[in-house]
Amino acid sequence: MKKINTVLTGIFLLVASVNCFAGYAEKDGGARHQISKQVIAPILAAHGICRDDGDCDLKNVIKASSRVGLEFFIYGITDRKLINELLIAITQASNQYPSNLQLSVDVFSHPHSERSIWKRPIAQLLIKGEK
Repeated sequence: MKKINTVLTGIFLLVASVNCFAGYAEKDGGARHQISKQVIAPILAAHGICRDDGDCDLKNVIKASSRVGLEFFIYGITDRKLINELLIAITQASNQYPSNLQLSVDVFSHPHSERSIWKRPIAQLLIKGEK
């Protein structure tokens, strides 16, 4: 009986943790993935930075988080025209999501492997969500 309780407790914890993390990953309604895959990666691919979203991820060019709204970190970009193109496209894409969703973008000239608290972004975008 004790073994059955242990197994049932383990199954419960596994199901609860999967549901918890599934909700966390999608709290932005999938916007993080959509913007990365449909907006940022194609622009970077057009400029020869990476082939597609998967390649950008593999090369650590795009990092994203949903800790505070949507946060995008783009690494290894120095071309001002490219930065401008990215920020405009991300701003336009953000219009299709709820107005209470905060969005921020930090663009760094150095690669992700050289990140440091001392290295600051060369461009930033912050769209504050409505309260």
